[in-house]
Amino acid sequence: MRILLLVASLLGSVGVGTQASAQAPSRSLAPVIDLHVHAGAGREGSPYYEVYDGETPDDAFLRSALADLDTNGVVLAVVGGPAAHAERFRAAAPDRFLGAVAFPCTGGQDPNLQQCFEGGGDWPDLGWLRAEAEAGRVSALGELYNVYAGVPVDGAEMAPYIALAAEHDLVVLAHADAGPPPEGRRPGCCPNFDGSLGDPAHWGPVLERHPTLRLVLYHAFRPEYVESAIGLMDRYSNVVVETSPMTRVPTPLVHAALARFAEAGHGDRVVFGSDYPGAVAGSLAVIESAPLSEAQKRAILYDNAARFLRLGEADEDEGP
Repeated sequence: MRILLLVASLLGSVGVGTQASAQAPSRSLAPVIDLHVHAGAGREGSPYYEVYDGETPDDAFLRSALADLDTNGVVLAVVGGPAAHAERFRAAAPDRFLGAVAFPCTGGQDPNLQQCFEGGGDWPDLGWLRAEAEAGRVSALGELYNVYAGVPVDGAEMAPYIALAAEHDLVVLAHADAGPPPEGRRPGCCPNFDGSLGDPAHWGPVLERHPTLRLVLYHAFRPEYVESAIGLMDRYSNVVVETSPMTRVPTPLVHAALARFAEAGHGDRVVFGSDYPGAVAGSLAVIESAPLSEAQKRAILYDNAARFLRLGEADEDEGP
C-alpha cells in the first residue's frame, strides 16, 4: 500500500531520491507505468555494464536501469527476474518497483542462464513465496517461463502457485507468445522449450478455476495469438495485454495488434511494457507512432495500468 500512496508524489517530479539513481529528466514528461522490467546481474555485453569507480556490476545495472526510467518518465514498474535480483531492485527503490518472482526455471537457471533462486531449484518454495507476498515484497508472479521450461500453465505443477496468486491477489505475468526463435535464445538455454504453450488459450481453464485472477499477457503481437487473447478478454475483464518486445518486433506488426485490440473494444486493457534493458525509449516511440488517438496512447502508457494495479484505491483508503 505504501508504494501506491507514493505514486502521486512521483507525478510532479520523475526523479527518484535514492543513491542508485542520480539522473533527473531533462524535460517535463507525462507519467508512464511499465509492467515489464527485468532485474538481473550486471555483466559484460549488457547495455548497463559501464561501471563507475567503486561500483559492482550489479550496482551499475541497477543505477542505469533507474536512470532509464527517470529519463523516460516511468513512475512505476513491475520488476521480475531471479528472486534475489528482483528484490534488490525493489528494495533499492520501493516507490518505483513492484516486485515479481520469475519461474519455472530449467536446471536452476532462467532463459538468460542466471540462477533463479539462491537455494537452487526451478520453483520458488511455496512457504517462502507466501511470506514474501504477505510482507508486500512480492506483488506479482512472473515473468512465467512456461514456454522456456516446457511446463503447461494449466497443469498440476503450476496449480498451487496460481492458487496462491488468486488467494493473495498477486498479478500474474505470462509469457504469451511462441518465441523467441532458437537464434534469439542464449546458447545452452531451454532444452524443453515449447512455443505452443505460449498460446493465451491455455489460460482459459486457469481462469475458469480462478475467474478474478489478474493476468497480464506479455508479447501479445502475433496475429493468431492476438485473436486468442481477445477471446480471453471477451470473457474476463481482469485480463490485460502488452505488445513487447517493441524494439525487436517489426513495428507494423505491433501497430496492427494495437489496432486490433482497439477494434475489439479492448483499448482500455492494453498496457505498456519495455521488456529489455535500455528499451524504454524505443518502446515508447512505437506506441507514440501507433495509428491511435492521443487518448488511446495515454491510456496504454499510464491510465490502463493504473486502473489494473488499482492505484486509485490508495486515495479511497485514506478517506476524505
